[in-house]
Amino acid sequence: MTFRTTGRLLAAVCVTAAAVWLVKAHVRSTDERTQRRRRLMTDSLETVNHLLIERGGMQAVCRREPGGWMMERPVRARAADAAIERILSVLESAVRQEVITGVQRRERRLTLRDYGLTEPRARLVLNGAQGRDELLVGGDAPVGDAVYVKLAGHDEVCSVARDILDAVPETLEALRDRLVLRGDPLRTRRVDLQRPETGFIQLTYRDGRWWIDQPVTARAEDAAVTALLQALYGLRVRSFVWDAPVDEGGTAGSEDPGRLEPYGLAPDEARARATVWMRNGEGPGRTLIVGKRAGEAGDTVYAKRRDFDSIVTVSSDILDVLDVSVNALLSRDLFAAPPEAVDEVCFERDDRKLVLRRAPDTGWKIEEPVQWAADDRVVNTVLARLRRLRAADIMAGTAETVAARAAWRVRLGAGKPALLVGPHTNGQTAVWARFENGDGPVYMLDANQVAASGISTDPLDFRDRSFLSVKPENVRGLTVWRPAGEQSVVRNEAGDWMPAEGATGRVDRASVEAVLLTVADLRALRSAGRLDDVKAACGLDAPSAALTLDLSGEAGIRKTVLFGSAAGPGEVYAVIQGQDVVFVLDAARTRLLTAAVLRADGAGGTPAP
Repeated sequence: MTFRTTGRLLAAVCVTAAAVWLVKAHVRSTDERTQRRRRLMTDSLETVNHLLIERGGMQAVCRREPGGWMMERPVRARAADAAIERILSVLESAVRQEVITGVQRRERRLTLRDYGLTEPRARLVLNGAQGRDELLVGGDAPVGDAVYVKLAGHDEVCSVARDILDAVPETLEALRDRLVLRGDPLRTRRVDLQRPETGFIQLTYRDGRWWIDQPVTARAEDAAVTALLQALYGLRVRSFVWDAPVDEGGTAGSEDPGRLEPYGLAPDEARARATVWMRNGEGPGRTLIVGKRAGEAGDTVYAKRRDFDSIVTVSSDILDVLDVSVNALLSRDLFAAPPEAVDEVCFERDDRKLVLRRAPDTGWKIEEPVQWAADDRVVNTVLARLRRLRAADIMAGTAETVAARAAWRVRLGAGKPALLVGPHTNGQTAVWARFENGDGPVYMLDANQVAASGISTDPLDFRDRSFLSVKPENVRGLTVWRPAGEQSVVRNEAGDWMPAEGATGRVDRASVEAVLLTVADLRALRSAGRLDDVKAACGLDAPSAALTLDLSGEAGIRKTVLFGSAAGPGEVYAVIQGQDVVFVLDAARTRLLTAAVLRADGAGGTPAP
């Protein structure tokens, strides 16, 4: 096959594909135009912002607002968004089935009355960017589950699926929103609660969590506040009792204080009030007022929104929800900040004080009473334990003698209030604590949990436990001393290990490598105290072994580790010569550091293989 023949075939295929695509596109566009012509409403109803609904003796006028649909007449109240959106959705998707023109009606000697359209069963008037549309819904069509409808300004009558009539509510109550307070706990920024029994409580959301601002200042339990808001926003109307008349201007009439008294909703009679504010300035606060119990069963109470002149009944369970006490809302977590967010720690007991500060580049450092590098892992472990402290109980009121009797002052974060912790005696199961801000609650803490938290004023408890951190390539010589004798090896210019001058034997390369790997990152298990205080008790006045490292770099640099007696099962005391703090090392690592580095069974002076 020639190239010219191949090209002709390829061109023919392309022309055929283009023709098929054009035919399909034409058919598709034709079908779409046909479907649009069959629709009852030719324009989109997304822009509808005003809707009049009539069915039977019910008439309602609704308006779309930023927060949803509102009913303007016959009462001013929230409309059920779902009910109105269903009407619009059914209208937009309605398809004309049978179409009867005016000429056909006259030929059949039929009038609009014959289709039930002179006294329609429902009437809808829609206003918006699409213009004004008025739809009449008449009688049942004889064929199919359909009804006759007619658009004002159009001569034709058509039948559509009965869904259009079913979507129109028959009563005003079915068109009204039954949620008393519409809102979202995640977007709420403030809550005010008022009950005669529990007084006034104010909750505010800030810094990523809930706080109690009145009657005390303290952190709130986020889960408790969320549960409270969910109950408020989930409260539904059981029945609509009374609505203020709407005047000719389309606004709600003024409240009549005398009308509220029979329902216990007057300002001085209300059993509970709850006001919520949304974040980002989403409108003013919305207040729920709860009054007397309604009916003989007593399972409902009267209620109203302050911004709506309507009285309704709701479940009486809302009284239990709003009867919440300050103690029930208080957070039982004492410290909320995660360890990585804390930049300063201060522990005080009697006249002793320990201050630790963290720098972004160097980590934690002990600032008082000495200046030492701190162990980041130890500090973060203590912070994590403190963050897990939870109050077993919360006592009402305040304790005037707390500050005077405090055994500990614990402050996490620069400028933060200190937690005052009471004294703990043997056998005591709980200790009290409170923050020093003056009016906070008193917490009861588990004494064992406090004791295990790791708070201490001893800098040794937080000192950096990096015992040795020496790069293996910087080690030029090793000397291991034991009571039986001393062994030394050195590294020559070629980098090979060999016995030091005067030493005999063959280098045990495995022992040398073990030492180098161990000193590269050797961490102590814990500190044991200052050398002057524990030297004899730790066996360091007569060491059991020693390791000396000769290092490259500055001339004369060497480190000598002295090993003392056993500190416990699998533990050994050790100190770096010239330093004043004794540490406890793992005994297995100590054996690696003090093992023989020369073998007696080889010729002396030969390098390690």
